[in-house]
Amino acid sequence: WKQSELRGLETVLLSVSDACKQVTRLVQRAKTDDLYGDANEAGETNVQGEVQQKLDTLCNTIFLRAFCCCNNSVIRAVASEEEEDTRCCDDIMGVTKSTYDDDIYDDISSKKK
Repeated sequence: WKQSELRGLETVLLSVSDACKQVTRLVQRAKTDDLYGDANEAGETNVQGEVQQKLDTLCNTIFLRAFCCCNNSVIRAVASEEEEDTRCCDDIMGVTKSTYDDDIYDDISSKKK
């Protein structure tokens, strides 16, 4: 990457590439693994008013994690048609604020040494 401010996107693109491979494998076995049909009996809908499908919600989770796991300084929040609100990456990855703050503190402390 010639522009240094874009280097962080490399990990994002690699992570999305891996997510695409996972989704491809899921689609290939969707019928045998019973991944077709409504995601829940309540008939919950996405932001476009469509009934959520099992495969859609599963792929949504894969892509949310792909965007958030690769580099927290590049992507902080994500939005999806399967979810009503924008979500913070810390929430998606299960990172509590104190854990995240401790990691930042550890990074700063180690650089001072």
